[in-house]
Amino acid sequence: GTHVSSTERASARARRSTLCRSTWEASRARRRASARSRTSTYACAILALTSRYPYLTHLILNAGGARFTGINWLLATWSILTNLHKAVTRPTYKLQRAGDRSEDGYGWVWQLNAGAHYLLCKELRQQLRNSPYNVPSRIIWTGSLEADIHDYHPEDFQCLDQRISPRPYESTKYQCELAALGMDDMLRHSSAEHEPRAYTAHPGIVASSIFSGVIHAWLLSLMKIVFYIARWTFSPHHPITAYKGAAAASFVSVAPPEYLDPHVRYGTQCNIQGGEYVFPGRLDGWVDAPAEPGELPDNTVSRLAKDMIRRYEALMAQGFAKPLPGTPDVPSAEKPPVPPPKK
Repeated sequence: GTHVSSTERASARARRSTLCRSTWEASRARRRASARSRTSTYACAILALTSRYPYLTHLILNAGGARFTGINWLLATWSILTNLHKAVTRPTYKLQRAGDRSEDGYGWVWQLNAGAHYLLCKELRQQLRNSPYNVPSRIIWTGSLEADIHDYHPEDFQCLDQRISPRPYESTKYQCELAALGMDDMLRHSSAEHEPRAYTAHPGIVASSIFSGVIHAWLLSLMKIVFYIARWTFSPHHPITAYKGAAAASFVSVAPPEYLDPHVRYGTQCNIQGGEYVFPGRLDGWVDAPAEPGELPDNTVSRLAKDMIRRYEALMAQGFAKPLPGTPDVPSAEKPPVPPPKK
């Protein structure tokens, strides 16, 4: 192997320490900003980041939440007894509410999970370009195993209509994955120099506190036990701890660019002993199609991604700070692609 001197190792440790500290500080600022308003997102971007750091090499977008209201216990029991792995990987028994608006008047779950992230990327784009390294900076969107193409409806991407978007969490997490795909395509075709690249990573199934306001603490502990049972019965999707779940995002953060593909959804998986590894998967609904090297293939997912970026950009152009009655109109020449019917 290549010899690394003690000086180089010390320098690498110092860089990792600085990166970890900066990432932690940025993460704290992002958590404070995400759910409140677009104004607080600007405060995060301008005050907490651009005023303190001349450049950024990584932007890891990891906020997530929903208006969970409870659990359909009858369906949950049946799902666990009949198909444990599916029940604790892509559950259908969570109850959630759509239609809530943020302080700005936008879809609350959408703004928390996707909209504020996209705004943050736009505001920090110059900082990402300013990186002194030859390797482009990286924007890493956090996806989810629950992200489902059938839950995303372009005409209601803010998830304001309960009838159209009854599962806003799954819809907005799928939008995160589409955002990475469409954003990378947009940045790659930009005329600006040293643009960042965008990728998707997901942690697998982690025992987080996202349900802490819905179920009691002892049920959260029981949920974690069931996750372990799923792993011990050969589910590869249950790293369970946040540390293990971070393997995919860590890999995308540090891997040489020639090892990365922006069209891939990198996910954390693990073996029965809990040894974590990174699996290169695809977005839900992806179908391989011929394409030029580095270009997006012309398939349903890529069309949805490009259309969604246009919708986001239209919303940004309209201000994004003022309450709007709904989503921006799309010109008739740009009819949104329609996801395939659910089987």
